[in-house]
Amino acid sequence: MNLNDIINKTKSEKIDQVSWCNTLLSILRDNHFWPAIQIKKYYNNNNLLLLHNTYERKDIKDFKELYHECKSVILDFSNHDVILHKTNSIHETISVDKYHSIKNLNDTCKIAFDGTIFYVYFIENNWFFSTNSCTNINYSKFKHKTKSFGNMLDETLCTLLNQSENIRTKFTDLLDTNIVYTFSILHFENINNYDYQTIFGDNYKKLVFINSKKKFTDIEVDFNLHQLNIINPKKYENIEEALNKIDDIYGLIINNKYKVSNDKIIFKENTNYGYHNEWRNMLWVYLQNKNNFHINDYIKQYNLEIELPLDQNNNTLDPTYLIHTVISTIKDILFNLYSTTTTYYQCYNRFKMSKDIDSKLAPILQYHLAQLRYKQITIYKNKNISNKEIFYYICHNNPIKNLLNLIDFFAKNPGFDMSQKNFNCFIVLNNLLN
Repeated sequence: MNLNDIINKTKSEKIDQVSWCNTLLSILRDNHFWPAIQIKKYYNNNNLLLLHNTYERKDIKDFKELYHECKSVILDFSNHDVILHKTNSIHETISVDKYHSIKNLNDTCKIAFDGTIFYVYFIENNWFFSTNSCTNINYSKFKHKTKSFGNMLDETLCTLLNQSENIRTKFTDLLDTNIVYTFSILHFENINNYDYQTIFGDNYKKLVFINSKKKFTDIEVDFNLHQLNIINPKKYENIEEALNKIDDIYGLIINNKYKVSNDKIIFKENTNYGYHNEWRNMLWVYLQNKNNFHINDYIKQYNLEIELPLDQNNNTLDPTYLIHTVISTIKDILFNLYSTTTTYYQCYNRFKMSKDIDSKLAPILQYHLAQLRYKQITIYKNKNISNKEIFYYICHNNPIKNLLNLIDFFAKNPGFDMSQKNFNCFIVLNNLLN
């Protein structure tokens, strides 16, 4: 099933009493594409929806093409064509050596920038500014604790327009209402894997043009706003010339499919979540479960000076111990609840659920048990799910947001046969993550 199949099915199953959002969600759930692929509603517009994936996962092999197709898709069900705009799939990051092994004479190449992508488009007499997974850029933030990408955009537009009032209106007055524009924000408070300070100076604020497409098509159109000093990524006809500069840039986009970066950039992308909260980064490192890079390696690599938390006896808590204790306890609780509520019949590949017990559990626990039951009859048909499979599920089949919610839940809900020592670990870690 591809994206067009899902949209056509949504159209055919839509009834007046059910919203577009709930109709589409029901189809995603029935085909087990949700929660890997998710939906966001737009404020005060029932026809508009944002369909997006949840970044890198290891449980999408049965619908991998669809998953990548749904990186970020803006849907408008008031229009016959529905797909207002579809973002290009995630570029596969490869090294210079890897690229040399697959290069072709017809390859195209342009500079990649390490910024935050956002989209600008006009619908029903309103201009919208959204990101890959948020319908309103004003509510999207990541790198900065308090400042949203909307704040950073406004600061950047103030710099480009040399004005401070009605800046988004003045910006959109220069745009075409029939086009969806894609830009990237480069901001000194939003440094991910590449710092542009040496290129643009202190307190830099820049916009990078990515592409502009006619609404409801994949047709790119020319863009020309030189008066705003928006960066248009340089294109290279001689790719070897570009590769010789690989240590001085974030990367190169090849054929709109690969991102070639130097080893230093690739290492950082693979070892640093990039969040403003170092404890969330350490949790992410733990969840990667790599053989050659652990929490202590992260602390050493990025020269962190962490103030270690204390337990109830004023003893310091090691970050690895604290995070491992919490994740292991979640694993044990989910396993015990799964074993108590679920009986699996291997010969029939069916399970029986104890509805009486399951119905009394919190929705967050019901959700994870439902995910495990589905994995039991699809992935683990020949054995009962054990602690090992649940640990894998926690680490590799959930966005970090799900883990933050679980930690918060258990920190506020004692019980589940947890020792006081382990419960205290939940309280301490939850405070550090927020």
